[in-house]
Amino acid sequence: LVQDELKNPCLDYIKYTLFSREAYTFKAQDRIYENFEDLKKDFIRGELTETLLKETLAREVNALLEPVRNHFQQDEEARKLLEQVSAWRRGEDLGPAKSSPTHLKLDDLGNEALFVVVAPPPSELVLLSDVLEVLRSLGSGKGKRVLWIQDWSARARGAAGGSAECIKAYYDLLLHGLHSVDPQLMSEVAVRWQGEAILSGPSDYWTSVINAGRQSSLEAIRGALGEEENLDSAGQVVATIMHLGDVLALAGGRDVVLCSGPSTRNLNALAAKHAESYGFSAPQIETTEPLSLRLQTKGEGLEADTQILVTDKEMDINRKFKKAFCEPGNLNFCPPLNWVEALLSNFKMDEFVVKRKEQNGGNLEYTSVERLKEEFGEESLHPGDLKPSLAKAMNAAMLSIRDGMKKADLKKAQKKLDSYAKSLQKKKK
Repeated sequence: LVQDELKNPCLDYIKYTLFSREAYTFKAQDRIYENFEDLKKDFIRGELTETLLKETLAREVNALLEPVRNHFQQDEEARKLLEQVSAWRRGEDLGPAKSSPTHLKLDDLGNEALFVVVAPPPSELVLLSDVLEVLRSLGSGKGKRVLWIQDWSARARGAAGGSAECIKAYYDLLLHGLHSVDPQLMSEVAVRWQGEAILSGPSDYWTSVINAGRQSSLEAIRGALGEEENLDSAGQVVATIMHLGDVLALAGGRDVVLCSGPSTRNLNALAAKHAESYGFSAPQIETTEPLSLRLQTKGEGLEADTQILVTDKEMDINRKFKKAFCEPGNLNFCPPLNWVEALLSNFKMDEFVVKRKEQNGGNLEYTSVERLKEEFGEESLHPGDLKPSLAKAMNAAMLSIRDGMKKADLKKAQKKLDSYAKSLQKKKK
């Protein structure tokens, strides 16, 4: 914890609630602050008055709460829930408690066992490796496969700038990538958007989330975060207890397997324990290791330049593979070899062909990555031959993705994410 000598709750609200959202700016009359530190300095110097700070804070918090107020006014179930809570605060008798725990009912999923994969959190980049990871996870499941998209939780966390349009744009492009790479598998997957599910029973859902919050200590929530994630915003707390509500809904009367990567292992463990405390069978947790498909070592280069994106054009693929790390004979870290393996397995290519001139030994054909690795390790296959052949094969594999990107809604989604990415770059300068 950082010692706060000012102990000013208004500054705390601004730092942890307003500036927790990506790309947020605090506008106080003619002053515009892009980060909390500059705002605090001006306040201490007296250049930002207490009155102006409070007036602007009140306006911003009201704007933040307005969608919530509208929901409780316009949605009948939410309005009834608010009336119940208000009656409880007035000390009125609400009648006997329900014998079964309150949770969102997902009747459309039936009573059969579920294999649930939670979609990755949204950002300005839709990584092809994320598409392949989701497909690998879905393909390993038994029972009814469900892809759960936590769009409202993403907004609570401030992902993709907290923009509902950017979050939807990300997931629309992710789903397009999934359907393009493996349409057969995706035809067997039930895709469920968290927001749509919540609106089918908002009263039960938010009651279950409130109950989850009451039963979860701050330490438990902190322990559910990823290993490299610190608890520094209220949005993380809200998203965590929403996940408990999600899993409670999925687990209600069913056997459930939660499949995730290492970063959400602890979160799923907390959700499973919470579901069990309500008398449901604790969901089984399966953890998959992330695919290593980054084209440079960790920390080298920008993500946009070192990752293959769903939106990459032919020239992007050629440029990225040309610059990819590929040391002759190095099998310990060789991203092009990993991508060949992905092409043969995920894209279901029959063979991978390395084009070479006759004087260099002619073309090489590989139906499995094992012989490719062996010859690369022996240095009988050179990076100068491997990388251009890989770029050509990758571009051929992405034709179905690119054809679909011509649709108006996906063009709009890409444009929305591109604009958000540019705003982030501008802010870093």
